[in-house]
Amino acid sequence: MKPELRYSGVRNEYVIWCPTCGYRTRPDSNKQSVIADWYLSNQPGNKHIENLWIKRYLEIREGATTVAQENENNAI
Repeated sequence: MKPELRYSGVRNEYVIWCPTCGYRTRPDSNKQSVIADWYLSNQPGNKHIENLWIKRYLEIREGATTVAQENENNAI
């Protein structure tokens, strides 16, 4: 199955989601950022990218994230 680009008008967020494995990008209000995130997280043969993918996949399994939650978690 192909990944799906989704948009939430309520939250003003884009996300790309894979219906096969459930992996999804971090939500963002910028469509190009989400597309770049998807591309960079799907580079076969790159061990660093694979480790980041696994980390993100485990985060997804723990619960849903929104832009507000991401900003809160990454605040300085």
